[in-house]
Amino acid sequence: MKIYNEKIYLLINNYYFNNNYSDLYISSDKGTTWQLASPNQRYKEQFNDIILKNNIIYISTHYGVLVSKDNGLTFN
Repeated sequence: MKIYNEKIYLLINNYYFNNNYSDLYISSDKGTTWQLASPNQRYKEQFNDIILKNNIIYISTHYGVLVSKDNGLTFN
């Protein structure tokens, strides 16, 4: 979990049965409510860590780094 620009960013790795995926959740109200950052995109990679710098999100995985310039809506 990281705090950046008054938002909380939380990485969740879900591993059960054969449905493994990871998600990024963001809260802009100090954790009262959470929004899935990429509701139309699921990630098969396990998320390791998150770095937030200059309004860019970097997430490290076992296979490399995912980068988002639109607050987590899409990653490249």
